[in-house]
Amino acid sequence: MQRKRLIIAISILAVLFVAVLLKNEFTNKSFRSAKWKNWEESEASPSERWEMINSLQENQKLIGNTKNEIIDLLGTPDKKDNATFIYYLGYTKKGINTANLEVLFNEKDIVSNFKITNG
Repeated sequence: MQRKRLIIAISILAVLFVAVLLKNEFTNKSFRSAKWKNWEESEASPSERWEMINSLQENQKLIGNTKNEIIDLLGTPDKKDNATFIYYLGYTKKGINTANLEVLFNEKDIVSNFKITNG
């Protein structure tokens, strides 16, 4: 009887542990342009953009937009050159890793591709 209770207790703890890990791994917030543009990394909000990235990719058409349309949507990039805008995404919730969104433009200043890179 004692052994059965121990097995049940361990099983419950294991399920709770896995649930906490999965919740942190799959946190997914809806993309909100104003929140994205106004986000400042802090202890209270270290991953806000990272948590919105899936929604951004799934629900916003980035490819084909102009530089001005990207700025209207995402705000001023954290870094840029003639062909790339880089937006810092914050912590990825995988250890201490951070990430960036790189938006790539063609010679006509139209988004040709985008990618997520490690910080």
